[in-house]
Amino acid sequence: MDFDFTPLTDPQYQAFKDKVTAHQHSIINFVSIAELRAKKLADDTIANLTSEYFDSAKWSNSPTIEDNDPWWARVDEAFALKPDGFVDTLAGGPNFGHREYAIQPTEAKKLWEEFLNFFDKDTRILYSVVLGDSTYTFSTGILIVDKDKAGVFNVLSND
Repeated sequence: MDFDFTPLTDPQYQAFKDKVTAHQHSIINFVSIAELRAKKLADDTIANLTSEYFDSAKWSNSPTIEDNDPWWARVDEAFALKPDGFVDTLAGGPNFGHREYAIQPTEAKKLWEEFLNFFDKDTRILYSVVLGDSTYTFSTGILIVDKDKAGVFNVLSND
């Protein structure tokens, strides 16, 4: 099912996107999902639709949340903070064979917390996703779906 999403253009979203892209190449975006909620679509279906929308290439036979692929799964908030998790991926550096950090670890954690805080704490669901051309995608990203919006933060390169 193709769906025409409405990007969220409030200045707070753009300011955050600008902050992230000043550090590194990422897929960072926010959209309204109010129409999908009105159609009573399941959270995982909304996650699949928004993941495809956020990706740089049209999907043909990609994994979905329901396939139990480890790169495409519901995760808890601790997932982002575990060693080699999303925050470490944002930072890059020696843990990933690089001499320099792409972002200092403390700044990576702040960006993660800022991203997380865009979403309603009581209704947000996190998904691990990998978007973009696999030639350049460094590691995992996070998709968050809440009651009325979805957003993605996916690292494309840390070098």
